[in-house]
Amino acid sequence: MNPARVMVVDDLPGNADSLAEYLAREGAEARAAYDATDAIVLAHAWLPNAVVLGMPLADGGGFPLARHLRDSLGPGLKLVAVSRWTATPDRERMERAGFDRVLRRSAPPDEVRSALSERTSLLVEDMARASVRRLELILELCYSMLDRPFRDEETRVRVYWNVHRLVEILHRDSPRLPAGEPRQRIADRVAVLEKAVIERLARR
Repeated sequence: MNPARVMVVDDLPGNADSLAEYLAREGAEARAAYDATDAIVLAHAWLPNAVVLGMPLADGGGFPLARHLRDSLGPGLKLVAVSRWTATPDRERMERAGFDRVLRRSAPPDEVRSALSERTSLLVEDMARASVRRLELILELCYSMLDRPFRDEETRVRVYWNVHRLVEILHRDSPRLPAGEPRQRIADRVAVLEKAVIERLARR
């Protein structure tokens, strides 16, 4: 099936896993995430072609996650909502958040697969702009994660682990940008971010 890499996000792990397993049997490479934070880290590490997002997420992070994925992964991402909300105002709100399709929660898996297989067209220039924008958003996300108050030591460890993974992604992907000012700007900002992480670790 097309696209090849599908991330399934649902705060009910059974739902996420069963749909991911179905899509894998249909020929996709599929992975599951169970909350917005894990979905963001997985998305930037793995760069899925499509995302199926169960709406709403229990923590209220569904709409911010959808907007982040659309802004960072660009117009080529196929973003499908599987939602309990089916009224017209709810559908319009989800479309404004960047969803390409909104399906009902009870939609059979083959209907989800069909929605994912619908093609989108992209210009090369759009893809280049999306790549730069994605790395800029990762940088912003790292700073926002570092600035959050930590409830406990477990939360602190998880946040810094996620930031570490995102910094590794920045190192992996920034050299792939076309040579020029945007790539150098991203590289400079990554160096500053790494210093900020070290300073915050030293203070805590």
